[in-house]
Order: sequence, then structure tokens, then C-alpha cells
Amino acid sequence: MYYYEDTGQNIVSYNFDEHMEVKEVKQPKYSFEVPPKKEYMPPAIYNICQYSDIKSDRDYFQYKNYDGETCFWIRREEPWNTDNNKKKITPWSYDLDTSTWKARAWTENRVLFQEHLLKGNTKPVLICEGEKSAVAATKEFTDYVCVAWQGGSNAISYSNFDKLKDKVVVLWPDHDQEGSKAMHEVAKKLIEEGITTNIEIVQLPKELPKAWDVADPIELAGVTPEGILNTKTEYVPDDKVWKKLDLKQKEKTVKKDIKTLTDNYVYVRDMGDFFEKNTYKFVDKTRVNDWYAHSTGKEGMASLLLKSDELIKVHSYMTHAGLAPGVVTIKPGQIIGIEPGKYLNNYRPSNVVAAAGDVTEIIDYYRWFIGPEEWKIVEQFIAYCVQKPGAKIKWTCSFTTPEGAGKGILGQIVAAVLGQHNVRTQVSFVQLTGKHATILEGKQFIIINELDLSSTKSIKSATNSLKTFITDPTLIIEPKNKPQQEIPNFCNFFIYSNEDDCLWLRKDSRRYFVINVEHTQQTINARLAEGGFKKRLLEALDASGPGPGALKHYFEKIVKIPDENIFHNEAPRTKALEELIDRSKSDAIRMLEQSLVDETWPFANHTDTQKDQFWGYSGLVIRDEFFNRIRQSDQFKGTYFPLKDCEKFLKDNCIPWPNGEKTKQIILMDGARRRAYLLKDYPIGDRNVGDEIGPAKLSQMTEGELGAHYIHFQHNDLHSAQVHSIEEYYKENVLPPKPLINL
Repeated sequence: MYYYEDTGQNIVSYNFDEHMEVKEVKQPKYSFEVPPKKEYMPPAIYNICQYSDIKSDRDYFQYKNYDGETCFWIRREEPWNTDNNKKKITPWSYDLDTSTWKARAWTENRVLFQEHLLKGNTKPVLICEGEKSAVAATKEFTDYVCVAWQGGSNAISYSNFDKLKDKVVVLWPDHDQEGSKAMHEVAKKLIEEGITTNIEIVQLPKELPKAWDVADPIELAGVTPEGILNTKTEYVPDDKVWKKLDLKQKEKTVKKDIKTLTDNYVYVRDMGDFFEKNTYKFVDKTRVNDWYAHSTGKEGMASLLLKSDELIKVHSYMTHAGLAPGVVTIKPGQIIGIEPGKYLNNYRPSNVVAAAGDVTEIIDYYRWFIGPEEWKIVEQFIAYCVQKPGAKIKWTCSFTTPEGAGKGILGQIVAAVLGQHNVRTQVSFVQLTGKHATILEGKQFIIINELDLSSTKSIKSATNSLKTFITDPTLIIEPKNKPQQEIPNFCNFFIYSNEDDCLWLRKDSRRYFVINVEHTQQTINARLAEGGFKKRLLEALDASGPGPGALKHYFEKIVKIPDENIFHNEAPRTKALEELIDRSKSDAIRMLEQSLVDETWPFANHTDTQKDQFWGYSGLVIRDEFFNRIRQSDQFKGTYFPLKDCEKFLKDNCIPWPNGEKTKQIILMDGARRRAYLLKDYPIGDRNVGDEIGPAKLSQMTEGELGAHYIHFQHNDLHSAQVHSIEEYYKENVLPPKPLINL
């Protein structure tokens, strides 16, 4: 990968691959600082000093800061003293985290060698390359303070030259191309960082050996160190060299940035984005490229990161409180609905530590606020989230209270126990279900606040979309300008509302533990105000105090869960749920259900010639005829009653036939076939059952018998003549001469 820059004369390229070493094991992090005085020397150097003739002016060097404090040491071994016949330089730095010396160099703000000599000294400064050269120059030029930076020609950027502020500086390079470049880089740093512009540089004789430095002897006749020093002239920036140095600095900056980002970023394939560990946010490629455009140019930082072998890459992400945060490997079958592979778990552990404390007053209040039986379930719900982190509960608690009744404090309790960053307490229905909603990312618990779906265009559809978040093990989300993706769903929910018809539920709804708080707002406020209880309650939720720890201890250690299976099956049913189910029905269905219970029209024989209403109720109902008769009646005029509601009513209220089916085919007298619902299994007298005569009901009749029974009840009049006709029909075709039916 290459970075290109137009220098004005030609295009200069830099291969970033050369600066992206692949490390199988990431380098450990250290906290290098000034060691304690008693630990000022590393044992490795101390031991050698005791038993050998190594010297501090050639074999090891002590770096002190401006105030004379020891910072770190350098061990220098010449080629003839090493196993591979190469010069070896070993830095020794003190790690505050482990209180030990490490064979590593400071990564930034390195002090200069002999920096402590600058304090209170007005002499000009001679900068050499390397400690050995600085020691030799100190002996040679007593009118100068001689210093060096640590790390050689490629490590100038790691050192801090601030203590040379406003000093007269003379640069003495080594006699090679790298030495010359190094001094140009030092001068550039001094000038651009506003340290000093009073800079001179010595001119070395071309005849000197390559790599000669001030510590080496001079074998040229008439040439002396003092003579070389006298060649110093004002430093003049070289544009060509400086442009190369700018490029070199960009190379180092990019390399450093890549290292920093690979440590902090995780690439999530399904998102196509980078997850930023220190902010717990996703950052897309465009933002990454824009942020680092000054250093990477057209190549783009995102591309450089993706080409790095050190960048961690995962398939997708999840928020699972029961797994270690960071990168996790999911095995086949480990989590239902989750494909095996590498995932990013963006869950952040709570910093709340459980600690025993008295929370009786708080628990007693909510036992009163919600109701003792209801609170048993609610506190088990919260306790399950604490005791079984990451477990998905298949239903939710829905609270309906008067406006301003303080139910939000319960959400604050959940947030205090699970960690504020893991809970969203003020989420709207639109925020959760919007097309590009990603509000679940990184959340263990969500509270849907002020829910009221009754005003939506389709309350049924809206309720069903909400149910998906409550029950489904995975969710399909569509982040803006991103492809759809499937993510694991481990989030649990509470629902708050001020409206008692906030949801559309039917009698088979199993995902809502519905609670109606019966107390008035005035009663609740009075209870909260008693003896300053509300103030104490809020203080108990303060993350800086012991309250959250005591609450966590209560839900973690005190609350017992007799049967964990309730969280994986249907929610316990409440009277409030049944009332909400009833309110969810249309007016027409509610009227029909009441008529069925009361056995009034259309579930009784009825004739009103003035209103042209008649129903000869036989206990059987054919859907389409029933639907048309209801819609044409005065009683149901103006009510919304679509065919699907009619069919739902019949299915919900019919008696299954012996074979378990909702409908049964009947054959009318004209041979027409219809499917009928049985709403009342009328007794029809006795009939032959094998060789015996026994009681019979509609459910035991044949298709033809049911057809004849049904059609006789659809005549326009139900006077004695018709009753006689029906009895005669059954006498001749089915039964002994006994009364047909006793209404």
C-alpha cells in the first residue's frame, strides 16, 4: 500500500507495508515513569557493574531529567561483546504498573541524555548522535553542554527537546547520510515547535571515514575536533530534505495511527463498520477516512486498517451480559438462532458491586404501588436479569398508571442495578421500531415509555411489530445506508403507559404481564412525600452512593425465583390483561359476545317486522349469511365489522366438532353444501344409537340432518305451523315423535 505526495517537482511514494509489521502477539502496555529513588538502577545493570569492568561513559548510560531525577538507562554492547557480532543497545525503563524494570524504551517524551546539565546553565548546547558521542564531546568541549537523544536517527520524534528553549544550539552529525538527515530532522523539530531558531551546524571533512563520530579518533593531518567545531555555520533549511522529512513524519504518524486504531477498533463484517472500543460506538469507513485524510491521502485509513493483519475482524455483533465483553467465539448450538463464528460482544459490565444494605422501605413502597402479588412477579423479573445475565425473557411487564405517578423511578432502579449505560429508560415506540432504528445496540434493558398505540393507523400491526422485539431471538435491522443484517436479541423490556388501551391484545396473547396501578396520582404523591421518602428513594439511586449496590444485592441474593421456566413460557395472566384483551376487541365483537352470553338476538329466535329483523337461531352459523345479516341490522348499523372480524368471532366462540375442526360441512335440502360453525350444541331429543335409543345433540347429527335442521330455522316465521313441520320432519326421517327442541 502506498501513500503518494506531489512535492512540486515529482511524485514521491511511500510503501506503508514496510511499516506494518505483523505481530502474532501484541506488545504489552506499560506505564513508564520516573522510578522511586531506591529503585533508581535496574538490577541487570547493577549486577554487571559489581562483577565486571564496564564503564558509565561507554557501556551504560543514565538518563536524568531537567531536575536530576533518573528516568531510564541504556546498556550498550559493542559487536565484539555480542553473540551475533552486532552492536546491541538495550533500554531499561521502570514500569509503575508492575513496579519492575523492563527492557523497553519510553514510547514518548523521552528526556535528552545529560538534560540535567542544562538547568541553570547558559552555555550553548552541542547536540550529538548517541550517548557515547555526547560523553566524548563533553570531555572535549568544556564550554558547551553536550546532549543526545535516545534511540538513534529513527527515534528523534520520541524525544522531548523543550528544555532547549531559546538556547544556542550547535548540531554535530555523524559522517554519513543518515547522520546528516538526523540533524536536519532535529533542526526542523526545534524550529517548527518554536523551541529555538538560533541553530548552527558543523561541516565535517569529506575525507573522514564513513559513520565517523566525535568519539572516534581523527587520523587526518591538521584536522582536530576544535577545528571541526570552528566550521560551524548558521543552519539553513534544505527544502528538498525537509519535504522528505515531512513525508517521513507522515509515515511515522500513519504507522502510529494504524497501531493505535488496530488496538482500539474491531471490524464488524455484517455492519461494514469499525467498532470503537473506547467509545462503544460504530464508526463507518467514510468517517475514518475523513478523520485521517491529512496523513493517508487517497489511500484512506479504512483501507490501510483492513489490510493490517493486526486488525481484529468478526462476523457480527451482539449484546450479551452473560458473555465476556469483547471478541467471543460462538460454537455450533451454543446459542439458539445464532450461527457459529466470531462475534463482537459490545456489552459493558456494570460497575455496581452488590453489597448488603437495607432496602426494605423501597421494596415496601413498590409492593404497595404495584400490588403485592404483581410485585412478586416484577421483582423476580428484575432478579432474573441480574442472576441470569444475558438470558432473554420471552415476555414483558406492562405498567399502566395515572400520568405523573412516578413509575419512571422503577426504571431508574433497573438502571441502577444493571448499570446506567446498559439501560435506556426513555425509549419511544418510534425510536425502537423505526426503519433505521439501532437503539438496541449495546443495551441489556429497554423501557418503552408513554406507549399508546391506540392512535396509530393500525394498533394491531403496531402491537405485532413490538412483539417481535420482545420474543424473537434475533432481529433484522437496517441501519441507514447499510444492508439489512440479523443480530442476536438479548434485550429485555418494560412498557409504561398512561392509557389502559395502549396495546391490541387477543385472548391468546401470552407475552404481556399487564399491571394496572389503581392508586390515584394524589395518593401516590402523598405516599412519596411521607417523611421525605421520595428524597431518600432518589438518594438510594445515586450511583455515587451505596444504594445501587444494596439494591443489586437484594435482587441478586435475596429474591428467590421458584420456577425459572416462567420466563421462557407465557406471562402470568392477570385481571388487567383480560380487561385489556376485552378493550382490544371491536365494538361489534364486544356486542356479539355479550349477545351470545345473554342469548339475545342474533342468538335467539326473534322477529321484528317493523325493523325487518329476523333470526331463526338454530345453534349453527354459516359465516357469510351471518355476516350479511349482522351488517344489515339496525342494531349493528354504523359499527366497524369487517369479514375477518366476523370470522375471528366465530372461531373464538364456536364449539369444535367431534373431529376437532372449527367448521363442518352440512348439506342443505336443495343439495347445496355449506360449512357451519356450532355455537350452541342444542339437544334434539333421543335418536337411535346402534340398537339403543339415547339422547342426541347437534354435534352428533349427520351432514344431511344438520342441513335440514339449519334450513327449517331460516323461515321467515317461527309459529306453531313451522314447529309442527320440523317435528314432522324429524318424526319421519330421524327420531321418534318427541319434541324437537326445548328453547
